[in-house]
Amino acid sequence: MTINRESMKSLPIQGYLDYKGIDYTTEHNRLRLVDHDSCIINTDKNVFFGILSSYPVI
Repeated sequence: MTINRESMKSLPIQGYLDYKGIDYTTEHNRLRLVDHDSCIINTDKNVFFGILSSYPVI
């Protein structure tokens, strides 16, 4: 089974979190996971960052 990466990138990360029931807090245009608070999602760009990285992972 192949994965269409372009179609995956178009899906909102926030929608996936809601679907899976993953808790997060909202800070302006960013989400921060409750269980892993070093993971920050920028909802405008639909990318996430880790505390050890200043570059988007996606």
